[in-house]
This record gives sequence, structure tokens and C-alpha cells, in this order.
Amino acid sequence: MTQRYNKQTRNRNETKQKQTSFYRTKQWVELRKVVLNRDSYLCQYCAAQGRVTPAK
Repeated sequence: MTQRYNKQTRNRNETKQKQTSFYRTKQWVELRKVVLNRDSYLCQYCAAQGRVTPAK
């Protein structure tokens, strides 16, 4: 399936669709809250490189 968002074309396959549907589940939303609180709302990828960046 091909969809257009903001002039960007994104090709979605079945695997990508399954991943996207997971991120809409209550389980993911709750886990995300726990991890963001644990990490003080800081990006852990940036922290590993010595940068302090708010997590999105």
C-alpha cells in the first residue's frame, strides 16, 4: 500500500502495518509512559552520545 503524507510517499508492507498497529495499543502507551518517567523524559540515544535532549 502506498500512502502520501506531506508530499512524502511511504510504501507500507504487512510488517510495517503490524508495527504501526502495535504503537496504537494500550499496552504500548502505558509502557511508553513508564519508560519516559524512568528516563526523566530524556532521549537515551542522545545520552549515549553525551547530549541532553528531551525525548519525544
